Amino acid sequence: MDLYLNSLCAITLANSIVLYLLLIQNHVTVEIFSGSAAKSRLGLNFMLIYALVLGADWLQGSFFYAVYREAHGLPDKTVGRLSAAGFAAAGLSATFIGSLADRYGRKKACLGYCVFSVLSCVTVLVHDLRVLFAGRLFGGVGTTLLYSVFEPWFLSELDRLCNNSIERENISTNMFSLLSILNGLIAIGSGVFSQCLVAKTGSTKSPFIASAVLLMFSALLIQCRWTENYGHHTLNMYHEILDTIRLIRGTWGSMAGHGGLHFRVDNLHRDLLLAGSNCLDPDERWCSRTIRTDFR
Repeated sequence: MDLYLNSLCAITLANSIVLYLLLIQNHVTVEIFSGSAAKSRLGLNFMLIYALVLGADWLQGSFFYAVYREAHGLPDKTVGRLSAAGFAAAGLSATFIGSLADRYGRKKACLGYCVFSVLSCVTVLVHDLRVLFAGRLFGGVGTTLLYSVFEPWFLSELDRLCNNSIERENISTNMFSLLSILNGLIAIGSGVFSQCLVAKTGSTKSPFIASAVLLMFSALLIQCRWTENYGHHTLNMYHEILDTIRLIRGTWGSMAGHGGLHFRVDNLHRDLLLAGSNCLDPDERWCSRTIRTDFR
């Protein structure tokens, strides 16, 4: 526990220092909020809601393994398959989510993220393997939406308000720099809060319920405070798919190399996410067995 607390304090302090330097010395908030009232309002609306949805996502991470292993009593292999199903859904949906959001509206897509993620959270309450697999599929699609529609919505709104590309670039760069640091602090805070919830309720399902509540609140804010915007798209999605296939065929060699490298790195990352929370378990024998089994 001492190692956990020391690591938590060190990481929190490091993120806080970086955030301070970013805000004070680089005058990031001046760049973002010193413009017109419309730009300041846009920045605040986006930052608030994006922080909420990131927090909802991080709330689930610490107890992803525990909720399936302990609350549902599933074996390790089944938990691994549930995790793989979520990542497969994320990968497959990534091929068309962006085009659909551009065509039908990014605000709708952001609301869709909230819906898919709430469904994913609610399924952990049901002790049925088919429902749990469906929940992981919902979660995978939600992950794709989280990282592919929120930022384009903000950039599209920023384009509408900015007078030139330099102003747009300055505001967007500073906004995403600020959010990248805030994301670390949100992750830490969400992890501590989820741990407190489990300690208070005695159930590993409670962080998922809290996440669902936070997502519903975020959806309400999006519906009330965001406007709809669309991307540029062709009239025929079939032609878009054909163009993508031609691009892949023309750059197959380099794409295969980069894809293989990314696959190896991402695979290790996903394994660490799946087993990492259990390596903090005081039962050291379990931890050593997991590492030998999963990472040999």
